[in-house]
Amino acid sequence: MCQTAQKLLRYLIALSLGIGIVYSHLDASFAAENGAFAIKYPGNRSCSEFVEANRESGAENALFLGWLNGYLTGFNRYKEETVDIAPWQGLRLLAGLLLNYCQENPSRSFLVAVDAMAAALFPNRLKANSELVTIEGEETTLQLYRAILMRVQQSLTELGYYGRQIDGHFDEATKSALRAYQQDKAVPVTGLPDQETLYQLFR
Repeated sequence: MCQTAQKLLRYLIALSLGIGIVYSHLDASFAAENGAFAIKYPGNRSCSEFVEANRESGAENALFLGWLNGYLTGFNRYKEETVDIAPWQGLRLLAGLLLNYCQENPSRSFLVAVDAMAAALFPNRLKANSELVTIEGEETTLQLYRAILMRVQQSLTELGYYGRQIDGHFDEATKSALRAYQQDKAVPVTGLPDQETLYQLFR
């Protein structure tokens, strides 16, 4: 295994175990009584650095995305009435949204960008526990909270695509409604509540 691959593997293992990677150039402040707190790397880096790391898609980009996952998990853990702040958005979609923000605001910190995204996501968070439903497609398998499937059915009903009971069950009626919606919106017709379809449906 080459040195670069070994380095990337070490980074990913550290992230997966939740081990903090300490850097000497942290912008740390511990005056907690003043509301200050230490921002762990790479949350204290600039948006322009995230854009560059995303372009290279290497170990540095993995650090940014691992930090994002940790932030979201912490948000879910400590924010009241929050089970999942991003109940259907995958990491790839969230990273794309952050990339758009950071390209427009290169001098802002990555933490500020993630805070802004969290504020936008918060009103539509999952507030209560919900069963995960496994959805089998021809080429892929998805998992979605039943509560989100109910939101899908509700949105499709309001748009005139679905006329059955809103129960959060992924049945043929729901699949047919999704296919019709996808065809009208010129997105890949899968009949599945995939990321592109949900983004179109919920935005």
